[in-house]
Amino acid sequence: MGMRFCALAVGMVVALTTNAFAQEQGAREHRESYGLFQVGATTGVEAGADHPLLTVGATFGQRINQLLDIYAMGGWQEEAPPGGRDTLQLTSGLKLMLWRNNVVRPYVVAGAGVMHFRMPEFFHGENRFLTEVGAGVAFPVGAAGYIDVGYRYFKPYHGATDFTPNGVFAGFGIRY
Repeated sequence: MGMRFCALAVGMVVALTTNAFAQEQGAREHRESYGLFQVGATTGVEAGADHPLLTVGATFGQRINQLLDIYAMGGWQEEAPPGGRDTLQLTSGLKLMLWRNNVVRPYVVAGAGVMHFRMPEFFHGENRFLTEVGAGVAFPVGAAGYIDVGYRYFKPYHGATDFTPNGVFAGFGIRY
């Protein structure tokens, strides 16, 4: 699984770098990059908890054209799955903007990556292939900022098939 993770990470870096250099120098709207810092809560049901579970993360992306972005996202979720300490995930995918304007920007996302399950034993953990889908809406704030509210559904495979962390996220982003 370590080699797959390295290949995924290298692929994301190459894709982001290639896309950045392929854009025209003078067209800012087609070269827009962004960073989004998120905090959210899952239902808790997927981890056997009777209360929502905290999740935090960061997303970095690059616009490919007027409606399509590529992104890389990393995140952490507490107390999941049952019997585990927490999870870490790293995904990359496509973000389709349903339309862009100055008031609201609805979108859908689809991606794949890896989820690392940390177990109660200090050095024990497991990696699993992960897919994600989601939707949300971004509201521009000022010249370069935006507020993003969305929902993500994660599905890890091979071993943790009954564990599907999903939840609502809110974050503040900066376009640069």
